[in-house]
Order: sequence, then structure tokens, then C-alpha cells
Amino acid sequence: MTDVRSRAQLLIAAARHQEAARLLGAHLAADPGDSDALRLLGWAQLGALDTDGALRSVRALISQAPGDVDSQLLAAVVHAARREIALAQQAARTAIRLAPTHPAPYRVAAGVDIDCGLVTDATVMLARQAIELDPQDADAHRLAGTALLELRRRKEAGEYLRRAAALDPESSSTAAELARWQAHRGAGAAAARGFAAVVQADPTDRIALQNLNSTVWHTFSIAQLVLWAALAVLGRARLLVDGDPAGWVHLVGPITVLLTLGAWGYQLRGAWQLGPMMRVVRTDRTLQIGLAAHGLCLVTLIIATLLPDRPGELALLVGIALVLTATATVWIRQRQQKRTEEHPANPG
Repeated sequence: MTDVRSRAQLLIAAARHQEAARLLGAHLAADPGDSDALRLLGWAQLGALDTDGALRSVRALISQAPGDVDSQLLAAVVHAARREIALAQQAARTAIRLAPTHPAPYRVAAGVDIDCGLVTDATVMLARQAIELDPQDADAHRLAGTALLELRRRKEAGEYLRRAAALDPESSSTAAELARWQAHRGAGAAAARGFAAVVQADPTDRIALQNLNSTVWHTFSIAQLVLWAALAVLGRARLLVDGDPAGWVHLVGPITVLLTLGAWGYQLRGAWQLGPMMRVVRTDRTLQIGLAAHGLCLVTLIIATLLPDRPGELALLVGIALVLTATATVWIRQRQQKRTEEHPANPG
């Protein structure tokens, strides 16, 4: 039995949750009373995003031992993952009542608040209580930093997050929160580097991927402003010049390309890792369309500065159509973000 549980723990640690669930399921079919294996099964199912299966495991655990702290902690995390906020908070409070001198219940309770979007000063107090009981608890420091960041107390958040990174330098969760802290401070390049590093280390980290995606969109919107300015200058020049463009007009295209690439490079400096960036683009169809229109606009802008008279004017019109298309994708993205903020997932 112990050997099965040990193997399952190793599989869970390696993020091979479905394999762990199958192994534990076979074991429990022969020994349904093994509560330790059942608890591990719940964590494996949760890691595999099988929240229905995890809930069944939780209910079986609590029916076997309603006073078991670890079962209540698992219940709190499972209910939070299912957006069953009241049940998640109830399970966390039960765990605190059962083990008031242990840090884990306070840490999990703080995590439930954060996961459910219910961060208050009480959330910070829960994380701090966990730290008081175990000053070396890196996760508790990270949760305290995350809660403070949500409350816009950035200086305090940075202190806790840096301490969490010192306690556990390999934690991708802490690295992602540090990057988010940099973004809140306005250090966009540092944030992009952090998010890219996390996605590079763990391509399945959806939160880091979303944050890197937001950073790319922010940079895209800045680069679009450069294009609009260049088109305005070129369009004005076309109105003033009769016949072949003046010599300085030929420079508008190359200068715009350099300025646009410079905007991308400056905003994302240090974050140009091919794997993370390709993953951002592959997972966002709107961004794919926007970037294609953006790149083609640069090409047509150069053509428009080189061609005389009517061909140059037509190229300019094509460039305007392309920049409008790219700008529309930015607007669509902003609308999507606003809709998400106004209508978050139903907590159930």
C-alpha cells in the first residue's frame, strides 16, 4: 500500500496527474478504506482538472473521517476550483477550527479567498498567521504578497514576494507573482521577462500565459500608435507633393519600421524567448490577425513611400485599411477584457 502511495506522490509531483489517478483508482478498488490513498486520489483528480471526480473523493473522505484536517483542506481547494465559494470557505474555517496551531489551514483559507476573488484585509491576516506559525512557509509569503497586490499595497506586496522567492527560488508561482508585481509597478519589460520565463519553464501555466498575452497586447497597441503617426505624416506629404514624392518622404517607411520594431523591442526587451512568444500567438486568434495586418501595413508603408503618384496613393490606402484592421483587433481585445471584468465566472 505504501509503495502505491509513494509512486502516486511521485507522479503527482511530476504533474502526471492522470497516471496517478489511474494507479490510485486501481488500488482503491481493492482497498476502498485506504483514506490516505483516497486523499491522494482527490489531489490527482484536481490536478487533472477532474473536479467532479475530486468532489466525489472529498465526500467519501469526509464521510470516513469528518474530523480529518487534511480532508477539509482538500475539500476547501476542490470547492474553490468549482467556484463553490461558501462551501470552500466553510471547509477552510472547519480546518482552522480543527487545527488552530497549524499553518496549513490559514494558508489554504487565504488561497481560497484569492482564488475566489474575495481578497480583503482578512485574507492578508490569514496569510500572516500562517507565516507566524511557520516563518519558512514560502507559499504563505507568496499568498500574502498576492493579497496585498490585489489590495494595491504594492510596497508590502513586493517585500513578501521577494521573501517567498528567497525561500523557494524554483517556484514558478512566485516567479509569476513577482512578474505581476513588476507590471503593477509599471516595469513592463521586467514583467514580460518574468512571465516569459515562467511560460518557458512550464508551458501549461495558464495564468502566466494570460499575463504574457496581456503584455504583448499592450506592446502591440503602442506599436500601432507609431504606425498611425507614420500614416498621418505620409498622407499629409502626399497631399502636399505633386508628382514624385520628395526625397525625405522616402525615409518615412524605413524610419517607421525602425521605430515600430524599436517599440516592440523596448517593451519586451529580455522577453524574446521563441517558445513562450509562439505559444502566446498560437493561443490567440485575434492576435494572429492583428499581427498579420500590422506586419503587412509596415510593408505597404515602405511601398507607399517609394512609388510615385497613383500607385503610391493606392499603397497608402491599403496601408490605412491594414492599420484599421489591426486597430480593430486591439479594440476587440479591450472589449473582451472589459466583458470579463464585468461578468466574471459565476461563483455558483
